[in-house]
Amino acid sequence: MERGIWLFAAFMVNKHGPDALVQVERRLVEMQQQRDSRAHIEVWCQIARAVLEIVEPEPHGPQSVH
Repeated sequence: MERGIWLFAAFMVNKHGPDALVQVERRLVEMQQQRDSRAHIEVWCQIARAVLEIVEPEPHGPQSVH
């Protein structure tokens, strides 16, 4: 993922805290309703993934699968 995506995702998390992903998802819905370009929507999907990774990082250490 591009550095700019990560920087903007970090900005969103700093600005909105735990609600950052909700804000990004709202923007995605608006873009889809306005039939924005696929390229713009894809960028915001990347931002959503980066926000998710920042807010909910993978746990460290051994993991058990049940």
